Amino acid sequence: MNTDLKQLLALSMPTFAYTKLERFADHEYRASGVPEIEHSFASVDLSQVAGTTHPVYGGRSWIDLLGNPPGGEFAELQHIRRYLRYMVENPSYYTKDEKKPGWSFYLVDGRYYIGDGSHRTVIGRFLLSLNGLPTTVSGVLAGR
Repeated sequence: MNTDLKQLLALSMPTFAYTKLERFADHEYRASGVPEIEHSFASVDLSQVAGTTHPVYGGRSWIDLLGNPPGGEFAELQHIRRYLRYMVENPSYYTKDEKKPGWSFYLVDGRYYIGDGSHRTVIGRFLLSLNGLPTTVSGVLAGR
């Protein structure tokens, strides 16, 4: 798997890159009378991620969060360089079926929203998509 996202982006910018992530306020969702969201380990197609619970990252595009070049000075994700290094060291993390604690999503009306793991979600979507691989990750927590 090619982990050089800078090179891969130079060859082909994915169509989703400029799509903005919606802001999802889980506390507002719960306040509306919907029962507490139960999470269990599942598989999530990162192409179905519509937004995030992170108050700063909502309203930003996928490429704004990653940066162009990836991890460049204008990347909006905090500490993105560290997480890009982790990806280069262990790219199979994104394709293995093992449990991935600390990476979670809310499933609401058929759309996923990042609970925890913004860096992994953004990097994973670009890495898998740019390598022509399925964008589904397994072993993440997802709940309704």
